[in-house]
Amino acid sequence: MKSKNKLSDYMKPSVKQKELLSYVGTGLDVFFGGARGGGKTHGSRMCAVRTARMYPGISIVCIRRTYDELKESFINKILEDYPPEVFKYRYTQNQKTCVFANGSRIIFKSCETEKDARKIQGLEYQLMIIDEAPLLQAAVITRIKGSLRRNTEKLPDFIPTLIMTGNPGGISDYYFKTRFIKPDISLWSEQEIEHLANKRVFISAKVYDNAYLGDEYIQALSSITDEALREAWLNGNWDIWDGQFFTQWNEPYHVVEPFNIPANWQRWGAMDLGFSQAHPTTYLEFAQDPNNKCIYITKEYSGVGSIESYIRDMKEIMGDDQLVIYADPSMFKGTGKETDISLTPAMQFMTEGFAMIPANNERINGWRACKTWLAMDETHRQNCMIF
Repeated sequence: MKSKNKLSDYMKPSVKQKELLSYVGTGLDVFFGGARGGGKTHGSRMCAVRTARMYPGISIVCIRRTYDELKESFINKILEDYPPEVFKYRYTQNQKTCVFANGSRIIFKSCETEKDARKIQGLEYQLMIIDEAPLLQAAVITRIKGSLRRNTEKLPDFIPTLIMTGNPGGISDYYFKTRFIKPDISLWSEQEIEHLANKRVFISAKVYDNAYLGDEYIQALSSITDEALREAWLNGNWDIWDGQFFTQWNEPYHVVEPFNIPANWQRWGAMDLGFSQAHPTTYLEFAQDPNNKCIYITKEYSGVGSIESYIRDMKEIMGDDQLVIYADPSMFKGTGKETDISLTPAMQFMTEGFAMIPANNERINGWRACKTWLAMDETHRQNCMIF
C-alpha cells in the first residue's frame, strides 16, 4: 500500500464536499443534505479537521443527539482517518476535545433537548457542525446556534458558520424543507426574514454523488420495499417525510392563530403519563365549534418529573377551567412510581380537584380517527386546527 506522506493524501473531497468546504468562514447557514450515502458526515468531519488546521485558535463544535452517536460517527472516525501524529493534535477523553498544536480545538457535544442546548449556549464557537440535524427540534437548533460568535482578535476575516447535515425522516423535516430545500418565506419569522433571507444554502448530496460507494449500496437502497422510505433514502425526497405517520398533516392549513374560545363550545383535555424524555407526560386541550364540528387543539403541555410536579403545572395551565380530562387507562392502575402506594396516579390528580375518566387507548382505531380529523378535501376544508 502506498504510504501517505502529505495531508492532502488523507483528504480527497468529492465535488459536493468541495462545495461544502468553500462555504466555511462565510457566515452562512449551510444544509448539506439529501439521501443516504451522499458523504455528508464524512464531509463534515473533513470540514472540521481541515478548518482546525487552517485557522489557528479557532473553536469548532461537532454536535449529535447522543454521545454514543458522536463517538461512533465523529470521534472514532476522526482519530482513524486523520491520525493525531500526522495532523498534530491530541484527543482528551475527559474533555471530549481534539486540541491542535496551533491552538485550535474541535469539541464534541451531545444535544437532544433544550436543556442540553442551554449547556452549549454559554460557550463560543466560530464553526458549528450539527450532524443529522433534522432529528433535533428546530427550537433546539435555534438555541444552540446562539453560540456562534466572531473572534475578531484571532480570526478577523472568519465569519462564524453553521453547517448541518441530514436526510428526510426527522422530527424537523418541515423546518428544513421550508427553510432550505424549498424555501417558503411566508412561513418564516420576522427575525428569519431580516437576518437569514440570503444566508441559507442547500447542498443536495445523494448516493450518486459519492464515488466511493459502489453499485451494491445503490442496489440495497433501490431494493427497499417501502416506497416512502426508498424515495427518502435513495432520492432524497423531502415530500415523503418518512417517519411522519399522519401524512395528512399540512402546517399552512392545519395551524391557526389563537383566539378566545366562545363560551358555548365544548372543551375537554387529554393526558398521557410518562416519566422520561423518550416518553414525557403530555397534556392537550381541545375545543369544538358546534357549527362546523371543527376541533381546535388550544394548549399543549409536555414535561418530565414527578406526579406532584405535573399536578402543579396542570393547575397553572388550567387556571379556573373545570375540564374533563380523558386520561390513559394506565393512570388508573398502580405503577410503582406513586408517592403514596394507596393512590393511583389518576386518584392523586382527582384528590387535587381534577376530573378524570379513562380514555379509549385502542391504537388502531385511534390512529384512524386522527387521520380522519386531519384529512382535507380538495378545497382544503379543515376538520382539525392547532393553535
